[in-house]
Amino acid sequence: MGSLAGCTGLLGEDGEIAVSSKNFEEHVILAYMAMEAIEENTDISVEDETRLGGTNQNWEALDNREVDIYWEYTGTAWEIIPPQNEEFIFDAEELYEAVKEDFENEHGHSFFARSMLNNAFVFVARPDWAEENGIETLTDLADHVQENPGDTTVSLDAEFRERSDGWPGVGEHYGFADVQDDIDTRNVETGVQYQVLDEGETDASFGYNTDPQIEDFGLVVLEDDENFFPDYNPAPLVNGETMDEFPEIEEPLDEIGPALDTERIRSLNARAIIDEENPRDLAREFLEDEGLI
Repeated sequence: MGSLAGCTGLLGEDGEIAVSSKNFEEHVILAYMAMEAIEENTDISVEDETRLGGTNQNWEALDNREVDIYWEYTGTAWEIIPPQNEEFIFDAEELYEAVKEDFENEHGHSFFARSMLNNAFVFVARPDWAEENGIETLTDLADHVQENPGDTTVSLDAEFRERSDGWPGVGEHYGFADVQDDIDTRNVETGVQYQVLDEGETDASFGYNTDPQIEDFGLVVLEDDENFFPDYNPAPLVNGETMDEFPEIEEPLDEIGPALDTERIRSLNARAIIDEENPRDLAREFLEDEGLI
């Protein structure tokens, strides 16, 4: 991976660190919470590398110390980033502790305190289609596509289509992997899938638990009745060298996660996505409300 735009030399020089994010509003808000907390509580200046890319781009940048910090979700860290553990852990605290130990031992990087918000993957459907076909759970969806694979249209983005905890894993876990190639799947950009559903272009789609568009469009969340998706609690992930050089960042970063839950982030997401408010302003407002800056 090449060096990031605007970055020269090793990050961490001259009291500056870089914070990156993935390409969706919740992750951008989290990144700005980290930036604002560091800038207000330390003498460190922060470089904005938000919207860097997907999981792999952010992870590779952090591991190569092209950035210093980004937030990662516990389920994603456990299943997607090497060593890519295959055994799921469904207890949220146990998963966090396992991820924290894994990253310290395998990579020398540190996870700080996690948030209680759970941005797990979900499957959503058009309410009329779900009611017509009697689909309330992922087992119902599996039974339906087994019988009607060519008559079912599903929206997926590029990352969910490939992730082991995404489309391939859902098919394996719920027993319809043998017909997945026959299902009409549509490639969509993250966030657009809800509008595509609402307009009747697809029947079902992947989604995220904290996305406000689910409620805004009146979509049905299909119950994960056989417990495929683990918890996805975000926590700041910090490069080990950065942590050694700037130990003063630990306290302000550790205070953010425990103050943030699913209801609050869903509200912030709604203001960013639906009302188009500035993510950095929302991050700062949250920190001020919680007395963290």
